Amino acid sequence: MKFLLKTLLVLIIFSSCEKQEEQLKIRVNYYKQTISTAKGPTMALSVQSGTDLGTANWSPSTTKIAGFLYEPGYIYELLVSTQTIENPYSEFGSTAYVLKQIVSRTKIENNTTFSLDLKSENVKYLKGDVSKGFNILDEVNIDCNNLCDDLASAIQSNAKHIRGEFALKDDGSIKLISITND
Repeated sequence: MKFLLKTLLVLIIFSSCEKQEEQLKIRVNYYKQTISTAKGPTMALSVQSGTDLGTANWSPSTTKIAGFLYEPGYIYELLVSTQTIENPYSEFGSTAYVLKQIVSRTKIENNTTFSLDLKSENVKYLKGDVSKGFNILDEVNIDCNNLCDDLASAIQSNAKHIRGEFALKDDGSIKLISITND
């Protein structure tokens, strides 16, 4: 009888740790977004899923996609599995994505523009200076063209919010087109 109870208890524990997998279609945008997380400022994939697929609504995602090698300049349509790992010792589960298939990979047109936060409240995403050059969080180099001095002034100003309008270059860097601040 004790053996049967122990076996039943072991089965219950293992079944509560079992992974649950769900298939999901997501789109990944051609550029990453700047966001602030509890761990600090970072760049995140810009994604669509569910009812947002094919719309103008993109959301930042810091969830890694195992098996996916992101390259800026392409919009990806992916089929991923969502794995929810239940932890019986925690009130929270955790989610992970695993790439199942790249459904499509579409190159964006040259000179397609996008906006990024460069400063939001007290969070600065921009690094560098006029003499060394600028980048976003050591991930993406910025060609600030004839706007380098304006960019440096904007970042050093008291503006709470600074956005840059950019175009993606073929080498993966981005070209600054305009700056707005408030």
